[in-house]
Amino acid sequence: MAAVLGPVIRQVDAIDFGTITVSPAQFAALLQKYVWEGSKRHRLVKDDIHVFFNIEGDFAGKETVDIIEMDNKKVSNNLVGLMSAGAKFMDAAFWLALPKDERPTPEDHPAAKPGQKQDFSTFNNHEEIAKCMFFYFFYLLTRARAPGGEGSKEGQPVPQFLRTILSIKKSPTEVAEYLGSFDLEKIDPSWIKHINLKGLSQEALNRFGLGVAGYRMSAPFKLCKPDAPGHDTYIDAINVAKSFATTDACWSFHPSTRTPDLLTKYGNINQNLANLLLVTYKKETLEQLVTIRTLYAMPTPNPNHTNYTEWTDSMRYVTKERIFPLPTKGATSTT
Repeated sequence: MAAVLGPVIRQVDAIDFGTITVSPAQFAALLQKYVWEGSKRHRLVKDDIHVFFNIEGDFAGKETVDIIEMDNKKVSNNLVGLMSAGAKFMDAAFWLALPKDERPTPEDHPAAKPGQKQDFSTFNNHEEIAKCMFFYFFYLLTRARAPGGEGSKEGQPVPQFLRTILSIKKSPTEVAEYLGSFDLEKIDPSWIKHINLKGLSQEALNRFGLGVAGYRMSAPFKLCKPDAPGHDTYIDAINVAKSFATTDACWSFHPSTRTPDLLTKYGNINQNLANLLLVTYKKETLEQLVTIRTLYAMPTPNPNHTNYTEWTDSMRYVTKERIFPLPTKGATSTT
């Protein structure tokens, strides 16, 4: 007997499996903004900012004139008033910078004791803020990270220049906590390139003249000649590496402000330099460079970064945007 499947096929065709068909292009458009935001390392949001209402009664520095109301409570509308009420400098500054209708609601100070005269001005010392702010700037320029950030270690010593010359006793974590209630890594570090260096003290300029972040892995190529057997095979890459170390400090090369085109052109510079060091210097030479602190540690090989084998002599780096501008004609260099 012949089976006739036509009617069954029509029944199967009528089944709704509930499958949702999504256009890949439309799905990408739906997720695009989330992907962009999620990719950002430096991302400060309104919930990161904390300022406080004025408490009832008196407290040191209480603002009574320039105030606004939110949630039927009074809050200062200026920097000093907010800091007198317990806010930290960064929180107060960013809160005031937001449009009034977008400011996060202030909080009741957790230590407030209504009816008692109190002093919340722990963070309202502008001389201390200035020291901490320079510490922040110094860390970004010389270490390419914010104090107290993810890369900071508890108990890490204060750099000697800050401790002995500028008499800053706070640890990196204490500096960060004094300036703001949020991780300073949330702020885009490229702000440092917009600081006018002309106002820095001579002592600071002299210290920065010793070096900034981003150049340590290329420093050996400036200091001593490669000595590993067969290093001549990499002569073009060596010349490129030496150009990194011998050109003037440059914002386009500094890790906090480095431009994306460098990654396209050279690959990951530090990883490639580490591999290049390992094939162009003897082990004992590298160990000596670690001993004298030219290198922080022995380079670690990484087979995923071999762009250096394709670097050509024409790829030598040329400074584009000097961190320390050349002195004007007739002036004496400060670095």
